[in-house]
Amino acid sequence: MKKRLIDYDIAFKRLNAEGENKVKLLTQECERLNILVEKRSNEIRALGGEVQEAQENLRLSAQQSSKLTAELAEYRNRLGITSQEQDTYKQRIQKLLSENTNLG
Repeated sequence: MKKRLIDYDIAFKRLNAEGENKVKLLTQECERLNILVEKRSNEIRALGGEVQEAQENLRLSAQQSSKLTAELAEYRNRLGITSQEQDTYKQRIQKLLSENTNLG
């Protein structure tokens, strides 16, 4: 009976030691995973900042594009007006040349 108690005591101590080792290993793994999660969180925060910066750049680019489009439309309108004026002057010149020819 005493031998049996000693065997149980030894088995209990061995199981207890194995359990403590497993707890230690799991604790180390949890710490490793926590560090990894923290690292990934930092990367995500950094990427969030980059995304915001890229969105701001896109917004500015869209504003610049709109401004350039408006300027281009203005130049087209001015070109149209200039072309009309040029046609008007051509007609006047042709009329004056015709009158001049008739006078000559």
